[in-house]
Amino acid sequence: MGISKLFAEMIVREHIFRPMTGEVLVVGRQTVALEPREARSFMRGLGVVPPASGALEVDVDTRHSDGSTISDRAFFGLLGLGALKSLDVSDYEKADIIHDLSAPLPEHLLGTADIIVDGATLDNVFNPAQALISLAGMLRPAGRLFLYNIGSNHNCPYTILTPLWFYDYFVGNGFPRVLVYASVRSNLGRNVFVVAPQNVSYLTPNIRSEFETTLLVLAERGAASSYEQTPIQHQYRPSDADARHRQNIELTLGTRAEDLVRSDCPQFLDAPPGYKFVPSE
Repeated sequence: MGISKLFAEMIVREHIFRPMTGEVLVVGRQTVALEPREARSFMRGLGVVPPASGALEVDVDTRHSDGSTISDRAFFGLLGLGALKSLDVSDYEKADIIHDLSAPLPEHLLGTADIIVDGATLDNVFNPAQALISLAGMLRPAGRLFLYNIGSNHNCPYTILTPLWFYDYFVGNGFPRVLVYASVRSNLGRNVFVVAPQNVSYLTPNIRSEFETTLLVLAERGAASSYEQTPIQHQYRPSDADARHRQNIELTLGTRAEDLVRSDCPQFLDAPPGYKFVPSE
């Protein structure tokens, strides 16, 4: 599991939009793609003023770290977040909570986190739907869930997920703020698209590309949000369920902040209806 620089940018930009507080839960200890010498300048470049002094903890716990990058605790500490726990299927990376996300969530873990960060777990579990339901169930009201997973057959995913799979779940459960991005990388650079299905009258298809696609999601739980509802794909959705779904989409309109994930080159991919291209500025 890990926090790439792109995922880190998303988290930092959300913190700038509305500062995060409370308890952070990472799903698996996160290998952060920032070295100590660059971490503070990275934050300042995005508009965050991190603590100016003090050595940053180096990652010696995650299997992908070579000892040159900062720990997940150090990353969130630069954002002023000190309370961090980790959940994993075993304690091989010193997880605080041991639970298999393919199984239903124990009741004592419901509503226990303010911020949850998944750096590529859902594409590596057998039952990603149950895992997503469990992650949403662990959020407290007003809690925010950050997800980063592969959306194409690159880097050996166990399951390939789609933007609408995420979007429909969170909208169907009445989350008032839902942002689902697809980042497509070629030799020209990165194109980013955000799901915007309210702009189409029927089905929002998947983005098809030969290039590696990464999905990044921010979902904020509201006071009245549920987490147990499972969505029905658009073309099979009964009319009454479709009406409720459209009403829930209306709840999300007007809540979007400045886009958290952005392209770094001109548009090279034509996305289908239901997606909006996000330029660099």
